[in-house]
Amino acid sequence: MTTKSLGIRARKNFDFFVFTESENKLTPFSGVFIPLQNCNFALILKDQSEIIEMKDELDRLHKQISLVLKRLVHPMIAMKTVLDEMPNLTTKEKCVIFCCQMKTIEYVKPEIELFDYEITEVCISIFDRLLSKYNKICRMRTFNEDFVFIGGFFDDDSPGERIEEIIKFAQDAANDINHFLECNILLSGSINYGGPVHCGFSGISKTMFDYWSKAIIDCYDILDVVPPGKLLLFEDAYNYINDKSLFIPYRPTREIEQNLFIMQSYLGMGFTD
Repeated sequence: MTTKSLGIRARKNFDFFVFTESENKLTPFSGVFIPLQNCNFALILKDQSEIIEMKDELDRLHKQISLVLKRLVHPMIAMKTVLDEMPNLTTKEKCVIFCCQMKTIEYVKPEIELFDYEITEVCISIFDRLLSKYNKICRMRTFNEDFVFIGGFFDDDSPGERIEEIIKFAQDAANDINHFLECNILLSGSINYGGPVHCGFSGISKTMFDYWSKAIIDCYDILDVVPPGKLLLFEDAYNYINDKSLFIPYRPTREIEQNLFIMQSYLGMGFTD
């Protein structure tokens, strides 16, 4: 213990709960001992109530932001964003890509009259609910009433597992959509496996999360040749699946660079042509 004057210098911090007459309750204070002279110390106390309230408010805001981000982007991205650990650009050598849209059968008149935006809202609701179970699949932002999903970007599972998981996801989504729309409008899509795939925040304010890849463009570009209710696989994806009997070679109505394979059954229905 010092016996000489050392000036104003903090020696130790203490937490106190002080009973105040004005508020008639215990109030948290932070205390600091300051050495004066001749073994005398001064105790400075600071009310911590406002600081504790600010910390609680910050925790609540953190939880709210996390919930909103998890609704908009993959949980892994949301966590990295909140912790400020998300790089400007991330690249994966190869990923599974699933593009889909709703198609009507020309000779079947829909019994349910819905606007395009209503159908899109129904699909988004079903997709987002299923993605809570398929947490290794990410949904890109919707455009032109079409949907794009990326599988296997944040994990190192085998390509076959990721492709078969997306096929199962497509089946489950189609089953729920068919149940709601009574099979009047059918989910139709294509699956590709390729890369490299890049992802990051885009836009002027860097608040929009996007993926970029030629493999995504190739997968999206063949949606026009997908029959209603069917699923097409690029040869690169077809080579990795275990049960190849589910798909047969497909000759599209226009020339496509890669070989395509079509699912024999209809998505979400369990029967074949």
